[in-house]
Amino acid sequence: MSFRPINARIDDTVFGRFGDDALWGSAVTPAKVLIEGADAVETVGRTPVVMPTHLIEVRVSDVHAPEKGDAVVITTDAGPETYKILSQPLRNSTRTRWICEAQLVSG
Repeated sequence: MSFRPINARIDDTVFGRFGDDALWGSAVTPAKVLIEGADAVETVGRTPVVMPTHLIEVRVSDVHAPEKGDAVVITTDAGPETYKILSQPLRNSTRTRWICEAQLVSG
């Protein structure tokens, strides 16, 4: 068995077990996503400023071409949360997932 089918099975297991249901973009594409909180530290002059951002991972098989500005609505136990994609999404090292920097806009 080659690496691709094994990696796909691993992704299916991880997203199935730990992923949250989401609706992606203006086409309202259903997807499973993994979300991680990550603060970005920017410098304004000599003052560090902590910017709250999140990383959202989605399988390429679920969302083929995510874009900067896309809205993502994630269903959580507390209710829906809406995120905006802040920058151009990047592929992970195995090219099976998109990694997207996002900001919570409501929820």
